[in-house]
Amino acid sequence: MSKASGRSLSEYDWTEDALHVPGYPQIVKLLPLTDENREKIMSQLGSIMCRLSELRFNKIGSLFKDSDGNYFVGECLSPTLLWQWRDQLEDMERGPFDDESQYFGSQISAMVEHAKQLRMSPHSFFAPIPDPLEYRNWSDYRAATDLWNDFCALGDKIESSENRLSFCIAGQLLRDMIPSLASTGIHFALSHPDLHIGNLFVDDEFNITSVIDWGSASVGPVTELLITPGFNGSFTPPLDSLIAAFKTGFQETARGRSVEPEQWERAERIRHFTPLVRTLSTQDLTLFQSLYKLVYGKDLDDIRRDIPQLFCQHREEEYAKHLMAELREDEEEDNEEEQEEMAGQETMAGRGTEGKRIKEGEKIVRKREEGKADNGDMQQMLTAVRKREERVTVRYAVARKLTLMSEKNSQFVADRRLWQWIGDALETVDV
Repeated sequence: MSKASGRSLSEYDWTEDALHVPGYPQIVKLLPLTDENREKIMSQLGSIMCRLSELRFNKIGSLFKDSDGNYFVGECLSPTLLWQWRDQLEDMERGPFDDESQYFGSQISAMVEHAKQLRMSPHSFFAPIPDPLEYRNWSDYRAATDLWNDFCALGDKIESSENRLSFCIAGQLLRDMIPSLASTGIHFALSHPDLHIGNLFVDDEFNITSVIDWGSASVGPVTELLITPGFNGSFTPPLDSLIAAFKTGFQETARGRSVEPEQWERAERIRHFTPLVRTLSTQDLTLFQSLYKLVYGKDLDDIRRDIPQLFCQHREEEYAKHLMAELREDEEEDNEEEQEEMAGQETMAGRGTEGKRIKEGEKIVRKREEGKADNGDMQQMLTAVRKREERVTVRYAVARKLTLMSEKNSQFVADRRLWQWIGDALETVDV
């Protein structure tokens, strides 16, 4: 239990009305929050970030205390370099860094080494996890996640060398974008490592009373403080009204120190870059496409068409071929080690499914023994079992067909458009 004064912002319904998904099962009842209060909170956050920007350091890294009690900037302990077992990655440059280009380059290296050595689940670059806001209602979203799960599970696509290579190629392309992210400034600022509504506390008038969990705070580019926090997930951007409130709070606190438009533009690019290299988002491809648009100024529809082709071109380059050979060798070794374990898991999964059917049958038998069951109960159970088996059969057939298509088409993308189209088609099938 936190000792922070006030009430956690996570107890309020931060999601704006425009972003509520019809049919979403609200398990925990949240307190209401008006748009006016959201803007008030965001304005205060802008003011807090401005005050943090005034604390300047000459290196990028994390704060440590020496034997004399003095603070200094040392190795960077930011989430991008540490979380998700990245602290175990060897031969990683962790700072302190003298400039922003080194810092962003290290973050890209962390993402690439993660793709080479660590678990990737649930990240599939060209088959991003469905996002609720992309669908008409919660039912459509759940249907899409079922289809996505079936597709990715067949052949263990997420942990495959093909998926890992896609993230490595993304890292190569991100390196070309570093000049559009990094400024030439020589002073840097302290920022919060993971700002979300659970780390903010407010009073009854929605004044911020506390910002908690600074454990992995680090010194980084000042432009990181210009990013409007997105409390609807790493993929969904804040509404324009909240961005305006944040900027107003920042600029009013700046006391005449103007923020150049280019700095705000860099901040917007970093907002897409950070969750991508941290593998924090469920929408890696979408973030990459949006960042590509911000950096190169191309039309988003053209980018969606060109990105798969660009990755295909990179796969033919020598560095990618060499890397693919290494990834496949590692994949074969991992498959041999996990074969027995996975076989056991599949057996237990089968037992779990069969166990449910047995329990259903046991209920019918008990009712028949007690004279409470009739042939209708038995028929109902058999019909339900057949329906379930038919659904599983259809879903497997869809996953298999999509897998064949992805193997034949090197530019195959499984995104919202595909899942919605299949979902609509399956609604016409009586299963």
